[in-house]
Amino acid sequence: MLEPRDRALLTTALRPPDGHELDFAVGTTYSLDLLTLLTVPLTFAWFDRRGDGDGDTVESVEVLGGLQKYAKRISIFCQASRIAWPKQRYPQFAFLEESIADCAAPEGGAFHPKVWALRYIAEDGHLVYRMLCLSRNLTTARSWDTILVLDGEIAGRRTVAESVPLADFVAALPRMAIRGLTPERALETQRLADELRHVEFECPEGFEAFRMWPLGFDGYRKWPFGGAGSRLLVVSPFLALGCLEKLAGDGRNSVLVSTPDALRQLARRPDGFSSFYTLDDRAIADLSDTASDSSTDSPADVIQLAGLHAKLYVSDVDRSTVIWTGSANATEAAFDTNVEFLVQLTGPKSRIGIDKLLTGNKDSAGFRDILVEADGLVSSDVPTEDDVRGDRLLESARLWIATRVRSLSVESHGELFDIAVVAGEGGTPLPDGVHIRCWPNTLSPDQSVSVTASTGTLARFADVTFDALTTFLAVEVATAIGGTRPPVRFVLNLPLDGAPVDRRDRILRNLIKDQSRFARYLWMLLADPSEWATGPAALTPPNAPPEGQHGHAHDPVPALFELLVRTLDRHPQRLDDIAGLLKSVGSTPGDEERVLPLDFEEIWAPLWALRERIKAEEQR
Repeated sequence: MLEPRDRALLTTALRPPDGHELDFAVGTTYSLDLLTLLTVPLTFAWFDRRGDGDGDTVESVEVLGGLQKYAKRISIFCQASRIAWPKQRYPQFAFLEESIADCAAPEGGAFHPKVWALRYIAEDGHLVYRMLCLSRNLTTARSWDTILVLDGEIAGRRTVAESVPLADFVAALPRMAIRGLTPERALETQRLADELRHVEFECPEGFEAFRMWPLGFDGYRKWPFGGAGSRLLVVSPFLALGCLEKLAGDGRNSVLVSTPDALRQLARRPDGFSSFYTLDDRAIADLSDTASDSSTDSPADVIQLAGLHAKLYVSDVDRSTVIWTGSANATEAAFDTNVEFLVQLTGPKSRIGIDKLLTGNKDSAGFRDILVEADGLVSSDVPTEDDVRGDRLLESARLWIATRVRSLSVESHGELFDIAVVAGEGGTPLPDGVHIRCWPNTLSPDQSVSVTASTGTLARFADVTFDALTTFLAVEVATAIGGTRPPVRFVLNLPLDGAPVDRRDRILRNLIKDQSRFARYLWMLLADPSEWATGPAALTPPNAPPEGQHGHAHDPVPALFELLVRTLDRHPQRLDDIAGLLKSVGSTPGDEERVLPLDFEEIWAPLWALRERIKAEEQR
């Protein structure tokens, strides 16, 4: 625990247990990077993938196959207005649209949890559940964070008290989604919540007990530190004086680890704390190495990308030590109005006590090894009222546009389209002192339109091409109050009304492009997970032509026929997805842009007829 050399990757934590594949997952995050989410489905399909997240990787058939196979099984809930504006735009983003829900906290704070609840299934139907509690958002951040992984299985019909808070949290998520979920996703989320009530999670090795603490909804507002001792170790990148002193209570020797800016901005030294630390510069990733170093990042956003981002509370109580880990910063908002999630762990002081965590032992480094004393930073640069006002104004403008916009309305005329940004009726007017402009994320910021109204049509984009249709609306918010500061850019995910019903089919057809990509794509959709894990060679069917080439020189049809027959025998339901795929990418004989290999229809027709007969018999 807190051993600096003990690193864990989110992709590793999401990896299914041996012999299982993902059945359904719910993930929560405060901020969200679309490019990062784009590769998450690949985690469930190709575990040993290595890449830099560059364009070639994103546009690969493997990413497209992972999206097609798993995007429907993943629902991500994030704070409204905190989807990062992507520097690069990819048509593959269209396959993420239904996976993302913009959320608002019921008590008016931030939707800030970083929790995953996942269900994995084996071929024989065996189910395994996993819960991740993180301090990390779903972004390209290279910050120092924490992650807790709990695995479990259904304990019969018995309700497991330790799991009820997690079940209640998952069940509440659809109600926090501003624009709701599709009926199918809402039903699947509720099903997962119902199952979690009966899941018995294993206590992590080295600990004796755990307790889950969701905060900020349906009565879950308790202060989780009631059993804390008189000395604490607090690790938090954001701070509030009142919360720190409530944490310290009557103690005098608590330890605070935070960021230089947060320590500088404290109004005074917090009572109860005697030691102050920040991360050593050598432990902080260079900001130039991060993938989201946009000039529009605010200081708070920068903390999300590099440096210290972990949230951790450690208390020695007699011979035991209690650790709270998760999303909540040491601020009043975290425990009064935000939606947050912490897990409380109890273990022996001799192993995980504050001093043991800080100093380590002969076999492991201590947390103190990557810290530097920061006593002189405390309260050295308190922000002015104008600074605070400007930050609050930007945040209120973010939430205003996120909650005012209802949908994107599309009208077609021939091959061109008009897109209108539609707001709901009533509500509060645009905040004074801010300027908001917006544009479909598929267009350039140079094509943005200023938002001046608060109801009706907020903006209109005329005569855009099919490629510009998207549910993602880019927004820029700026203010001159509080001095010069960069504008903030983000993306909203909105219903797209009136778009062509075959929009995603046409996007898929354009991405697959040729027979080689079709063969690799189909191979990935049908191959078993054990074949995905071995890398690109396994994803290429025998005799497949090189990408961009067509014809019989390297005919992949025999290999695909063998795979289709095997799938009909072992996983016949997978052929239903293939039938939809063929409608999307099928082409007529003689088409120069033909995607389906020659003679493929001849092997597919009898297999699909047999599949339909099997389905008909199952329904009798």
